[in-house]
Amino acid sequence: MTLDDIEIFVKVVDHKSFSMAANLLRLPKSTVSRRIAQMEERLGIKLLNRTTRQLSPTPIGQAYYEKCIIVLERLTEAQDLIKGLQAAPKGRLRLTIPHELGIFYLKEIIADFLKNYPDIWLELELANRIVDLVEESCDLALRIGHLPDFSLTAVRVMEMRGGIYASPEFLQNNPLPHHPSEIQKDKCIQFRTSYVHAWKFLHELHGRIEVIPAGRMQVNSMDYVCLLAAQGFGMAAINKIVALPYVQKGELVEILQDYKLSFPDIYAVYPSRKFISPNVRAFIDYIKLRLIV
Repeated sequence: MTLDDIEIFVKVVDHKSFSMAANLLRLPKSTVSRRIAQMEERLGIKLLNRTTRQLSPTPIGQAYYEKCIIVLERLTEAQDLIKGLQAAPKGRLRLTIPHELGIFYLKEIIADFLKNYPDIWLELELANRIVDLVEESCDLALRIGHLPDFSLTAVRVMEMRGGIYASPEFLQNNPLPHHPSEIQKDKCIQFRTSYVHAWKFLHELHGRIEVIPAGRMQVNSMDYVCLLAAQGFGMAAINKIVALPYVQKGELVEILQDYKLSFPDIYAVYPSRKFISPNVRAFIDYIKLRLIV
């Protein structure tokens, strides 16, 4: 059985005619009829009901036809994939990323990406809102946390690391916690996106521990969380890279360092398609190489 045989059979069933299939495939009608007969002989089944006025698949022939359609679709996808991989990335790439992700992590990486791919025209939106990629014709988004949207494909590109931080002033005036259960929940600064993020800890001896902060401040900017913590308003779960400048200036101190704090990772998210554009693939591959995973 060859792919040519499958294509002939599909065309015959589609058009319910040997003559029409032969014309479309530019083959003699006798060749099409003979190839179908050979298929039936090899398979040991009758695929088509033939009368002088009508041609239709048998029940087994219909089931076989549906499987043949899948085979041809997969072949087309494979051919499109090869063409896409061979194509040089060029043209528009519309990208949306959270504001602070762009500021703290990706400024230099995006600039270097554009230097490496001079034929790509980048449209970049820095936004903390959840952009509807399909509605707004966006090719790709970087998001913090794996969002449960099954219409999108998500690829992890970076593992985030965080810690619990407070200012020296706050620690002078409040008890220093030695275990997550000792955290004063009402003196926490809460980071939130579409929801308040629980503080999830892992310890070799104590296992998993979760604390839900309940302070009077909820902020959707990690940099502003840092600023409030540095001003002594409370403890906060902060990404280590964002906190580093404050730590170096002595404005923040990391506490509970024996407990590993789970942080939502960074994902590249794009509309689920059978074929990924060369531009999207190039950007994802590039940032995965540049970011520490």
